[in-house]
This record gives sequence, structure tokens and C-alpha cells, in this order.
Amino acid sequence: MDRNNQYQQARQQINKQIHPFNEFDQLVCCEKLEIDLRHLFTDIKSIAQKANISITTDQANKILNQIPDLAGGVQHWQDYLNVEIEKLNLKQEHKTWLLETLLPYAYWQFNLSKISSKHRDKELKQYYKQRLEFSELKYKTLSKGFSIQESEKQELIDWAVKIVSSFQRASSRVEGRNGYLAFINHANKGIPKQRKKILTIIHNFDIRNANRSTPAERLFDRDFPNLFEFILNDLGKLPASRARTMKTLAKH
Repeated sequence: MDRNNQYQQARQQINKQIHPFNEFDQLVCCEKLEIDLRHLFTDIKSIAQKANISITTDQANKILNQIPDLAGGVQHWQDYLNVEIEKLNLKQEHKTWLLETLLPYAYWQFNLSKISSKHRDKELKQYYKQRLEFSELKYKTLSKGFSIQESEKQELIDWAVKIVSSFQRASSRVEGRNGYLAFINHANKGIPKQRKKILTIIHNFDIRNANRSTPAERLFDRDFPNLFEFILNDLGKLPASRARTMKTLAKH
């Protein structure tokens, strides 16, 4: 394998690391995740140097500064998960099955459904497939003879899908909004301040992901009115069009 391929493989490894579950589908230790990401970045720098790929000091600092936020995002989701699980008041065996079996299975299904079919994501898609196969086998094996009513089981499945879809791998909850605005800014050669506010509202309350939820719904864990209908209802009666006087041509 040449140096450039090694470099791309090492970069791809970051995408494989930033997940709330480890290779055994157990919740990751976020302190270890941060250490692993720093080690991985050191490997990337070493490979890049040998392959004559330039990584500036500013680029390196930007990446290193994001690592605590990336690990912190995983920790935040795990904290949220633990709070939500306690609200269910489950028996210990049901709680263990949910945490160690159902959630990883739902998580890898959801992530595989989100990834694009572009060539650059081919390896990552294959990785997600392997993780899904592992979690599916574990789910089917450990669910055999599991004493739970079908209706309760379906409720837990629906709950798991909702929880895993709330996990965002971005280093900030607003990073998706910033990326969206950066694209619009580039396309329109600048954004007026008032339009920027409007675009932020559109992103937070109208742009939906694969499960049809908006960023605001995932952040606040509640439903919001349809943005277009809300504006339409709040608009009131439109003013009448301005009357125009017609000028007649003077006869000669």
C-alpha cells in the first residue's frame, strides 16, 4: 500500500472511532476515545510527512482543539441516554437487553441508512455493514427466549430508534447549521444579516434528517409546528395591492 492510501486509511479510521459503541457494542469510555483520537492524529501526521502531504500548524491545532469536543459529544449523548433509560423504569434484565443488544443494533442500522453511496464512502459503508451484521447476530441470539410482551418490545424498539437518531457526531450542535450557512454564503457571495437569521431558522426548524426530525426537535426532544404553516397562520390578511392610475394618451 502506498503512502497516499495509508494516509486516506488513517483519516477514515477517525470516522470509525467516533461512535458511542466500541467493537464489542459496549458503551465506549470517552476518556479512552479522546486518547485514541490523539494517537490516531499523531499517526496521520507521521504518514502525511512521509507522503509529502502538508498539514499546517493551523490545521493541526484546529483538529487537536476539536478532539475534546468530539469525545465530549459522545459523553453528552451517553449521559442523555442514561437519563432517558431511567425514565423507563425497566427490570434489570430488560434494561441490560436494551442497552447492550437493542440499542447497538438500532444504531448501526440507522448509521448505515444515512451514509451516501459515493465512492469515497465505500469503505466506511462496508465497515457499517460489518458492525450491523455483528450487532444483528448478537440481537437475534440474545433475544431468543427473552421474556417480554410483543407490545412492550415494539415500544422499546421505537424508543431505541428515537434515541440513536439523536446522536450527532459533529464537534458542535450548531456545526450542521454553520456548514449549511457556509454553503449558502459561498453560493450567494455573502449573506445579509437578516437573511442569515432566516436561514438559521429554516435549518433548525425545517430541514429534516432520515427519520424526518429537525435539529430543534432532536435538541429539545419535543415537537414543533410546521414552519410554513406557522408563518402562514401568523401572517394575517395580506394588504390589498396598490391601486395604479392609468394615464391616457393625449389626442393630437
